[in-house]
Amino acid sequence: SIVGGKATISGVMLTVPTSAGKVGGVGGLVGKAENSIYTYNLTVTGDTNTKVVFGRADAGSFKNVGGIVGNITNGNEFTFDTCEVSNINLKSREVSGGISGNISGSPVVTCNNVVVSGVTFGSSYAGGINGSIGGTPTFNITNIKIENNIFENPSNMWEGSNNQKSRSGGICGDGKGVFKISNVLFDSNDFQGKNGQGLVFGDTKTKIDLQVYAAGIDIKPIKGKTTSDLP
Repeated sequence: SIVGGKATISGVMLTVPTSAGKVGGVGGLVGKAENSIYTYNLTVTGDTNTKVVFGRADAGSFKNVGGIVGNITNGNEFTFDTCEVSNINLKSREVSGGISGNISGSPVVTCNNVVVSGVTFGSSYAGGINGSIGGTPTFNITNIKIENNIFENPSNMWEGSNNQKSRSGGICGDGKGVFKISNVLFDSNDFQGKNGQGLVFGDTKTKIDLQVYAAGIDIKPIKGKTTSDLP
């Protein structure tokens, strides 16, 4: 629906067959993006009590699910301005992101005035903004709230070397590229598998490909927890 210039996608369940593979994607707006996208004033939401499901947990090798875009395979610029993703259960064995699942190549990705809230991430390489990265993109991330989300650690997720199953982060599951981050709030997020999880990134093993410029980051644990309980 569109009301007052604001577009809302609500209560839509997006599932895939058990034979779904690795090359496609599932997203609230676009499954597989092969060109640049500009998204403004968009809300993708489910119900607070019964979250809608994007993807499928028992689909074998299925990967790439995102709140707005599942799999970005081409394009130079992706902008998400004044967007919200809330109350969705992102399900796959590998790769899920609050805004985008996977990004290939080296585009410029801008996220401004974005809220990701009440989302359950059920895969490895999961991130509040993006899941996995196949190139070295540049992220401009400003005025963001990542709040009340659950980063699960299920037994059926993809597991790589070093027994790091989750590789989940508040911003990105995969730490590659250039990240310019300012005015970000991490509030009451539940990280259920500290091995391979991080407040900002899940996996930064290729540090040579990672540059981070950050200012104005606020971290609030779940009520009754302390910072020592965080990954």
